Amino acid sequence: MATEKLKVCIFKGDKVKIELRKPIKFGNQKLRAGVWEVRSEILSSPHIDYFLVVGEAAEKDRLASTIKEFESRGYSSSVIKYKGIWFAGIGPFRVPDSLQILSHHSVYFFPEVKRPAIAKVIARNISDGRTVQLAQHFYVSPGEPFDLIIYNKVGRGFHFEFEERQSYEGEIEFTIGYDGKLLLINHIELERYLASVISSEMLVSLPMEALKAQAVVARNWLLTAAIKHHIGEPFDVCNDDHCQEYRGIRDENNIARKVIDETRGEALYYKGKLVDTRFAKVCGGVTEEFNNVWGETFYSCSIFDGPGTYNMDLQKEDNFRLWIEQPPPAYCNTQGDTEYFEYGRKYFRWYETIDPYALREIINNKTGIDIGYPVQVNPLRRGRSGRILQLQIKGEKGTLDVTGELKIRAILSPTYLPSSAFYVKYNGQQFILRGAGWGHGVGMCQVGAAKLASIGWNYRQILLHYYPNTEVRQIHVKKEERCVS
Repeated sequence: MATEKLKVCIFKGDKVKIELRKPIKFGNQKLRAGVWEVRSEILSSPHIDYFLVVGEAAEKDRLASTIKEFESRGYSSSVIKYKGIWFAGIGPFRVPDSLQILSHHSVYFFPEVKRPAIAKVIARNISDGRTVQLAQHFYVSPGEPFDLIIYNKVGRGFHFEFEERQSYEGEIEFTIGYDGKLLLINHIELERYLASVISSEMLVSLPMEALKAQAVVARNWLLTAAIKHHIGEPFDVCNDDHCQEYRGIRDENNIARKVIDETRGEALYYKGKLVDTRFAKVCGGVTEEFNNVWGETFYSCSIFDGPGTYNMDLQKEDNFRLWIEQPPPAYCNTQGDTEYFEYGRKYFRWYETIDPYALREIINNKTGIDIGYPVQVNPLRRGRSGRILQLQIKGEKGTLDVTGELKIRAILSPTYLPSSAFYVKYNGQQFILRGAGWGHGVGMCQVGAAKLASIGWNYRQILLHYYPNTEVRQIHVKKEERCVS
């Protein structure tokens, strides 16, 4: 497992700014030290059909009923086999935007490339404007990682998006995707990748046991869920919240590597099967069932993230509102005694307002649907954590029903709401949202795990708390079973 190379897309877009500390060979060209902009210029547009994933199976025949169901609703369908798994999709769509289908929770797509884009790669020196045409596909191997710095975005599309300077171990592949976008792909060993994930997802100043728990769940996610996120792409995972945060070499990587060494090859199992261990920053007090957010799987649970037991049914509206206003003790209800615990203080309970005119514009911009002036925002169904799974927005011209935790967070915000665990009041001028948590809430609560470690829990106890009835075992995955190339 330690020698397996993972392909991580660290940039996908039209252009990227890079800084070279010394001259480096970029394919057949040697670029001098300085700041450069590398961009793709499309010469011939692509023709790509995208299909929203609505089912997956080890055998193609098992998707027949899913395909038949959606075709009866008037959708066209397609199937694709990717890394040993069959996926069924509905479409086609010209862009992979999940808000085009509001009646299904899925946010994953796969492409059918009818005609790939033709593009060229240009590097422009920022200081003097000199341009150099580069090859369409080449590898860059800096002598030292910090010889090449990439100006990259973190949290793309979310409310906390920011830019930082990143450097990476290993080889970096520059290529053009089928859609004409410039791709930078880092080739790195799996355990090295996980060391960066730990220091990117969490602060390594946190107790070691919290970092060990993060290492195990990150490894599980990679081996179970990564396959769904970039079907048909020439890489395994991306470097942002869409997959797992991977921000290259961090100042604290030595600590993270120690954590990896002490958990090397460990993974969570339930009844002999690897568990898809999603995780989120702040659960808000109760975690959500996997099946309610990400689709059916063999392991799905919801737990109270606090001492003792808590049996209030948060699927009932009155109970949920009381839980928001009078929350029980919870591990992620932290105060800012460390930088990481500030997340708990800020997001355990949160408050936002939405102007109806702005909401109408957001819905129109994101979906192309004009429901008129919004008059009601109503939850239709909640999950075990109180997160809204189905939402209805009534306007003067029409009604919009939205299914899926992430789509609900997107439809009510220019970016994304912190979570879909909220209730709505209207004061005659604006909608007022009182909410709980940051993220989808499935699996380990990262701030809660940090708190548990700070009061003496070890990583195995933390994992058993968030994933009851599982066990930590050494993993030996056959090559054909892996979710990486």
